[in-house]
Amino acid sequence: MRPEESSATRVLSLIEVLGRLMPKSDLESLVYVSSAARLLSLDEMEYLLQRARERNKEYGITGVKLQIDGNYLQYLEGPKDNLEIIYRIIQQDEQHSGLILIARDAIESRQFGDWPLAYYAMDGRDDVGSPDERKLIEKMQELPGDNPNAALIVLKSFWDRGHSQ
Repeated sequence: MRPEESSATRVLSLIEVLGRLMPKSDLESLVYVSSAARLLSLDEMEYLLQRARERNKEYGITGVKLQIDGNYLQYLEGPKDNLEIIYRIIQQDEQHSGLILIARDAIESRQFGDWPLAYYAMDGRDDVGSPDERKLIEKMQELPGDNPNAALIVLKSFWDRGHSQ
């Protein structure tokens, strides 16, 4: 084997190794919790969700927002830079307070596919959200066996808490 072939082979091997170590996409997920500044009426919440869904769709963001007695947990996923833009908008929103970022992880694929923002509220009265949204969120409780990310674990815990009350 000639020396230049050996060097080329080593470079290709190194590229293969690096390719396996690098994330396959620029997708990230994040999850945060916050508290409502005041409880919104159903009409106000529907308007807020409509605006958020339109913006999320524009930026390629998908996810879910859960509410339990005025406390929110939101899981979002999408391209890293777009996710940062949406998160900054959320941070400036005065509809909630005490926002705490719980986890932010690189992900290889989406969990919420084409859902710009599924929503479900368990507020002690009646659950609010469509049957399709409930099915989607319940499906998410089946965490992947191979190392689920922290955001999904927190989402599952919040959902389980709401159903144990």
